[in-house]
Amino acid sequence: MATDFQQLHIGLDGGTFILGSGDASLEFPSGAVEKDTTVRYAIILQGPFVFLAGYKLSSVVIYINMDGATLVKPVLLYLSHWCSREEEDDEDSLKFATAPHTLQGGQQYYEFEEQEEADFNTHTNVGILKISEPQCLHCVKGKVEKSARYIATAFTQYIPSEDTLLFRIQLMCDSWDWDEVAKNKCKNQAL
Repeated sequence: MATDFQQLHIGLDGGTFILGSGDASLEFPSGAVEKDTTVRYAIILQGPFVFLAGYKLSSVVIYINMDGATLVKPVLLYLSHWCSREEEDDEDSLKFATAPHTLQGGQQYYEFEEQEEADFNTHTNVGILKISEPQCLHCVKGKVEKSARYIATAFTQYIPSEDTLLFRIQLMCDSWDWDEVAKNKCKNQAL
């Protein structure tokens, strides 16, 4: 599970906050929290997750903990996913799912439940969910038969004092086949 926890500080004016390397963002409207609030979050790539039969994980899992804060207004979670939606897809092809952020006594798996009110049409490959619970795991799940798709993003940073260019490529994919392609391609380019 998650080990790299990050913190955000949310004021009464709210704002939009990027999570991780752009995997997700949280949008707090003005007045969403009653007082200055600390949000802890983590990006989780895999774990002991359980979905309804016929569905699989189609995004990273976002751990969000608002330290017991009361949300006065819903917060919007924008979460990137790696499924291509086709015109013939039904409304159930992609769903948001949430789970409690801690396992109860005797549980070995995080059981995700569907969230009905979500928007998968406003942006390509981004789902939007209104959240009002301060502590949850969130993800996008997709139907098993959805075709594999990947999203690759390159990040660069130039450090003038060292005359150095740093770069990182983030690859999100929904099958081990894509992982293997990415590894082999990198190995071939390095030769």
